[in-house]
Amino acid sequence: MKRGLSVKVGLALVAGFLWAGSARALDWLSRPQYDAVAFAQEGSPSGQAQSCTTCGDLTCNECYRCPGLVGGAELLLMDPHTSAGNNWGGPGGPFTEWGYEPAWRFWLGYRGAGGGGIRVRYFEFDHNQTYFDPAKPENARVRDINLDYDAWYVDIEYFDDIQLGKWNALLHGGVRHAELTRFDSIRWEQDPTVYSQRVLAKGWGLVAGVELRRPTLWAIDLYAGLRASILFGDSVGHVFEDGDQVDGSFLENGIGAIFEIGTGVEKTWDLGNGAQLFGRVGTEVQYWDGFIREFGGYEQGEAFGLFGWTFAIGLTR
Repeated sequence: MKRGLSVKVGLALVAGFLWAGSARALDWLSRPQYDAVAFAQEGSPSGQAQSCTTCGDLTCNECYRCPGLVGGAELLLMDPHTSAGNNWGGPGGPFTEWGYEPAWRFWLGYRGAGGGGIRVRYFEFDHNQTYFDPAKPENARVRDINLDYDAWYVDIEYFDDIQLGKWNALLHGGVRHAELTRFDSIRWEQDPTVYSQRVLAKGWGLVAGVELRRPTLWAIDLYAGLRASILFGDSVGHVFEDGDQVDGSFLENGIGAIFEIGTGVEKTWDLGNGAQLFGRVGTEVQYWDGFIREFGGYEQGEAFGLFGWTFAIGLTR
C-alpha cells in the first residue's frame, strides 16, 4: 500500500538538483541588475551604495529585493470525502466515518533580486480509520472495517508577483506529480477471512495558480489562493483475499485534475535584510477529480476531496 522508499528518494533528488541549479541561475542573472544599482548610487550625496549585494549591512533599494531562500511549513486539519462514499460495497453497505486528520505541506525556494524565484512544494495526507456504527442494520455481521487514504503531490514551479492596486498577486506555475491510494478491507463476524481492495491513481502534469493579498490593519493581510493542475497517468487496482490477489486487477491510462482553494488571514514581521516572517491561519478545500473509483467498478471519474483548516509559518522576501 505504501510507495517505495526509492520513489521518495528519487523525487527528492530530482527536485533538489533542479532547485539548486535554477537558484544559481537566478542569482547569476540578477547580479547585473543590483550591481548596476550599486554603481549608479556610488555618487549619491550620502556616499552609501544601497545595493542588494550588501543586504547584510544596508537597506535594499526599494525597487529591488534582497535575494535569498524562502520557505515554510504548514499543518492542515482535513476531513476526507469521496463521491464513491466511504462505504464497503457501495451505498447502504458498512461505512467508515472520518473526522479532521492532520496533513502536512512544506516548501523551499529561492527568490532572486528581481523578484522572481523557484520553489519545491510537497503535500501529504496519509491516514486510516476503523470506525463504523454497529447499531446500523447493515453492520450487524461486521467484525471490523479499515479504510486508508494516502494522497500526496510534489510541485516544482516558478513564481513572481505583481501589484494590482492595493492587492499583491503572486503568480506561480510549473510541473506536478501526484498520487492517491485508497485501501479498503473488511472482515465479517462469522468469517475470519479478510477481504480488501486497493486502488492507486498517479500522474504527471502542469500546475498553475495565483495568491492574492491585501494589507489591512496591524500588518495583517487578507489572502486568497487558487491552484489547479491537470494530470495524465495510470490507475491500478487489485482485490485481495487474506493478502492474496484473487481478481479485479486493472491498469488504465487516465486523466485527473486537482483544484485547491484557500483563504484566511496572514501577519508578517520584518526581520531586516529584506526578509519577513509570516504566520497564517485559514481554511482550504482540495478537489481531486478522477482519482477514485466506485467500489467494484472499473470506470474512472469519482472524486476525492479534503476540507479543513490550515496553520502555516514561513519566510518570504
